Amino acid sequence: MARETPPGDEPGLLMRIRNFLFRMVGSTTEPLIVPPSKAQAQRSVNERASALILELSHALFDLAPQGDANWKKAYYRFQCEAAGNTSAACCRSDAGSRRIDAVAPDMDEKAEALIKLFGKSQGVLLLIVSADATYKVDFDWDDLGRWPIGVDGAVAGLPQDH
Repeated sequence: MARETPPGDEPGLLMRIRNFLFRMVGSTTEPLIVPPSKAQAQRSVNERASALILELSHALFDLAPQGDANWKKAYYRFQCEAAGNTSAACCRSDAGSRRIDAVAPDMDEKAEALIKLFGKSQGVLLLIVSADATYKVDFDWDDLGRWPIGVDGAVAGLPQDH
């Protein structure tokens, strides 16, 4: 039995209509990719930044006893700039400040990733960890000489409450 077509419908008309509709929507039948909202993107950046800061604070907490077994606060300073990155760490106890010489390379990688995550090409990060496991992180994007850690382990430029 021959296939009947509706009156006025010539062969291929439906195919041309379908092709026209695909051209209007796009040449693919794949679902459209909707970019995340600005709030979702910011939330994602904040979550990644929080995770990096937490990893850095754990690493510094584990590193601090190498400087002084009775440490009260530990400091990690990372400086990122076009000329190269530098880092230093120290800890304070009742006996005074001491520099920690063995900063793990992965700490520097995480600190650089953190600075770049904020869309910056340069900056200084100062992480402060207390023996009671509290921590604080500060950034300075303009003054790359801020919070230097001296050879004796002293950190310059900190407010009294640090």
